[in-house]
Amino acid sequence: MNTGYNDSGWSFGTGVFGTEPDAASYGYSVTTPISNTKKSMFFRNTFTVCNPAEVTALNLSALFDDGMVVYINGTQVYNQGVSGNPPAFDGSAVGHEATTYEAKSLSSVIGLNALRNILVTGNNVIAVGIYNTQNAGGTVSSDIVWDGELVLSNNWSSSILFTGSSTQAQSVNTSGWTIGVKNIKISGDDVTCLAPLSDANGTFNFITCNATGSLSIIPGRIISGNPVDLTSIITANNATNLTYTVTENGGCPAQTSTSIITKKDTWKYNGNNLGNIGTTWKNTVYDDSGWSTGSGIFGYGESYISTLIGAPGQMSVYFRKTFTICDPSAVTYLKFNATYDDGIVVYINGTQVVAAGVTGNPPAWNGGATNHESSQVYQTFNLNPFISNLVIGTNVIAVGLYNTDNLSSDIVFDGELIISSTANGSPTLFSGNEVQAMSVDAAGWTEGTKGLHVSGNDATCFSPLTDATGTFTFQKLVNYYCDSDGDTYISAAISGSCTGVGCAPSGCQTNAGNDCNDSSGAINPAASETCNNVDDNCNGITDENLTRPTTCGVGICSGNTGIETCSAGVWGNNTCNPYAGEQTEGPPGDPSCSDTLDNDCDRQTDISQEEGCHVDHETYCYNGIDDDADGLTDCQDADCGGGLPVRIAGTLPEYFMSIQAAYSSPASIKLVQTQGAVLEEDLLFYMNYIVTFEAGYDCGYAQINGKTQVRGNMTISDGVVTISNGTLEIK
Repeated sequence: MNTGYNDSGWSFGTGVFGTEPDAASYGYSVTTPISNTKKSMFFRNTFTVCNPAEVTALNLSALFDDGMVVYINGTQVYNQGVSGNPPAFDGSAVGHEATTYEAKSLSSVIGLNALRNILVTGNNVIAVGIYNTQNAGGTVSSDIVWDGELVLSNNWSSSILFTGSSTQAQSVNTSGWTIGVKNIKISGDDVTCLAPLSDANGTFNFITCNATGSLSIIPGRIISGNPVDLTSIITANNATNLTYTVTENGGCPAQTSTSIITKKDTWKYNGNNLGNIGTTWKNTVYDDSGWSTGSGIFGYGESYISTLIGAPGQMSVYFRKTFTICDPSAVTYLKFNATYDDGIVVYINGTQVVAAGVTGNPPAWNGGATNHESSQVYQTFNLNPFISNLVIGTNVIAVGLYNTDNLSSDIVFDGELIISSTANGSPTLFSGNEVQAMSVDAAGWTEGTKGLHVSGNDATCFSPLTDATGTFTFQKLVNYYCDSDGDTYISAAISGSCTGVGCAPSGCQTNAGNDCNDSSGAINPAASETCNNVDDNCNGITDENLTRPTTCGVGICSGNTGIETCSAGVWGNNTCNPYAGEQTEGPPGDPSCSDTLDNDCDRQTDISQEEGCHVDHETYCYNGIDDDADGLTDCQDADCGGGLPVRIAGTLPEYFMSIQAAYSSPASIKLVQTQGAVLEEDLLFYMNYIVTFEAGYDCGYAQINGKTQVRGNMTISDGVVTISNGTLEIK
């Protein structure tokens, strides 16, 4: 936090800094990732003040998570969510989410006079500490964020740059002028005509040109991610409006025809092991840090050996070495020359490319080899079929050397790898101006320390700048993919980013998974598709034309079947026909009007409901149906003349609702007349009566024009029953 603190070893980056999984939803993105496992992180920057006494306000617009403390020239001017001066680096902060930039008036917090006393003329230092929250066990939160804008207000007065004649104005002393854009006002008089001239207002940009302008590379810098800010590692001295070209110096030389591994080169080797070291020694990723280093020719038992390895009884010896390929697609020829005794096997990036005198992949460590003498003669092996195994940047060659048996008196190895390529050396990393250099696409860059060569021009002063060479370390931005929703499927979308090998959080991977929605455990490749306008099983298709069986219809149409289809989360396009099997209901008097069935599938049944059976008057007076549904059937209805359906004939007829009632009247001899109606009753003739029936009369008993139908049982146990006219039908 102090002004004199040496921060030359600190990294450079541009805001926003930190880790925030919800940054996109808050409307910003993290530019310089910093792991959320940090309990605190610290930042320093400088700003210029021309006259502290003229400062009227100093405001900070801050984006931070969780706690923040701010120092100006070593004095604490603001803190939130933390305590202490300074707070402990591993102390916990009060939770605060970085959802938006917040205005903090530093001059109001400490007072304007106190602020003016803290500020100095020229360079001032602002230092910021950001602190994470922690639980009782010391585990930090999932996010930590910082970015800020410092705004200075002042009432500096205008100063006179020049006063004089037009001749004097042709040579003005600018030694006291400051560099930059100036708002100017010009006023004057015409001394000849003694007339004042109109004032003029405008701007111009004042710069200084210095022939000693130069470029330099700040040593020890580490930049990471994509894009990168090259201005954080390149310094331009005495130069403005800079344009320059940055090339990778020696990082990848032209490989037109060269021995990228020479004879008698240095190799790492494991040569003093009489036992089995396994089979992973051939792989690209293998820890050979414990192996020895030496130069060829390797072995024992021959006078021309440079590096003595092994001893009689040694069955196998192993070698590893790395080499650089700039552009594998440009390689036109690849061969390996080797002198060896007795058998040899060669791997490039884990793939076997040579096997001489041995068998197996890899051969057994103690399997023995066919006898082959070295005699310092190098045998050539054509590796062109394996050019596709080369990768951009670092490649690994691994060699296994095998003896005939444990009684052999010698073992020998040396090798040379030769490449021909059309690749050009020293690739250009960037060419452009300073603004463009602040955001350079590093997608094709390889990781590691790079030797740089920088050349350029000062576009304003038209003077070339001194070239610069140096180094910096580049770290790729690693995207990782996690199972955030706990459904055991890794996200197909990027879960986060970090820098450095193995930086991904535990349980995450650097390859995209196949979970298309890692925020919902119900959505993954094993889920069943449902009708919800969501790709539940992550196959790229929504709802997948889901169908389901349906039923429909009422009355005799009930139970009809069909299929409906899901579209955009809604079931529709039902193929079920509710009227399949429909029949006619009516007309009045038709059996369909009295069968208690909904024949035409319209939810209306027979006379009381069905429009096809219902009329507004008794249409048929002898069908036993209440055609107009008014509760009166046939002759009972005034539409048919009214009257009861049964009578005992005589001078004064007696009328009855039923045959049984007429039969049971006191007279033992009687003539019973019935209308052409349908009567619902059982008849029991059990007395010694003489009864004569005339059936089927019209409603006025004037003539017989139909029949009488009795729906019930008839029993005669005594008396005489005669049907003298008409028809009496018992059903």
